[in-house]
Amino acid sequence: MVEFCQVLNLRFFSRTSYDKIIKKYIRPVVYNVWTYHKQDNLNNLKTLPNIWLAGDGQYDSPGFCAKYCIYSVMDLNSSKIIDFQLVQKGMVTGDLERAACEMLIQKFIVEYDCKIQLFLSDRHRGIRYFFRIQHPEINHEFDIWHLSKSLMKRMKILERKYPDVYLWKSSINNHLWWSAQTCEENADLLEDKFLSILYHIANIHEWTDENGITKQCEHEKLTDEQVKNKLWIHMKTSSYDALKKILTAKDFIKDLRQAKHFVHTGKLESYHNVRLKYMPKRIHLQFNGMFVRSILAILDHNNNTKKTLIGEKVVFSKPLGRFTIKNSYNKTQNNWKRDIMSTIIEEAEKEISPRPFDVQKECNTDIPKNIYRTPRPPYEELKSKRYSRFT
Repeated sequence: MVEFCQVLNLRFFSRTSYDKIIKKYIRPVVYNVWTYHKQDNLNNLKTLPNIWLAGDGQYDSPGFCAKYCIYSVMDLNSSKIIDFQLVQKGMVTGDLERAACEMLIQKFIVEYDCKIQLFLSDRHRGIRYFFRIQHPEINHEFDIWHLSKSLMKRMKILERKYPDVYLWKSSINNHLWWSAQTCEENADLLEDKFLSILYHIANIHEWTDENGITKQCEHEKLTDEQVKNKLWIHMKTSSYDALKKILTAKDFIKDLRQAKHFVHTGKLESYHNVRLKYMPKRIHLQFNGMFVRSILAILDHNNNTKKTLIGEKVVFSKPLGRFTIKNSYNKTQNNWKRDIMSTIIEEAEKEISPRPFDVQKECNTDIPKNIYRTPRPPYEELKSKRYSRFT
């Protein structure tokens, strides 16, 4: 906005005034709104017979040099973000995402007194270990969308060497989702249904398993024309062996068994897309700024969870490489912003300013001033050791 005004030679308020307004009015008001909003969502959450939550982390920058990790927890029933945890490098040791998840789970159990029945996450091994050791009473599920994404990535290596197998990619992906949807929350049945694709692609639709039980595909009987036009993969080929190795990988099957409830983090990923509007990954922000902007992103998402379907639209899908039909919803509502602005104006007109907001005191968190742990060396020492590949 500042650059836009500079191009037009338009006078604009200074950075000092901007920081003063945020520190004096916006931060306290936004935090107060968030406090009441979160408590209201928690009260509604506790009335549910079964509490199903989903959690995922988002870093503040791309690559492997992130400073912050924001872990958000969503109620799968209402699709609303209930709470979040902001973690900075230096605050904890080890993986930031796992540490943030552990803090939130502890807060939900101890402080909020919530009896979590199911918690959904991505395929994070540290988080899986945490739930298995610390909270075995919570049913920890993996996101079926991440499993599908991982499977398609593994099959990508077959495209050049085994193009006949790669043509089955979409069918195998659809079969994975169907297996999770129809497994009746039974991990054994889910595994059995998914691996039945190995018989189907070989044009075997009725077989006997290791226990001598006769099984068959659940689709309708194929016509002679359908059988003739399909590119079947015979079992005694290298293509079939390569595909079987991917589908029966121990790590994938182990994770697949934790997707028996057929839940995914699709709406949580949509929320992360909203976050990028408030916290672009190319802009560095201080801890207070990250915290307040996270609240604004949550309020934006939570006030637009009940969008109505108004029709359909044709779009080009880059992953599929073809046109497809997507649902079209009504526009995002921003009335919540007007309410906050009105409150800020009311507070600004008062003679007494609202209580200053200090995230370190409010969140009872020690925020390190720097992310480095070694003392800063003298300039001359660094200059003497400086090395460039281009000189």
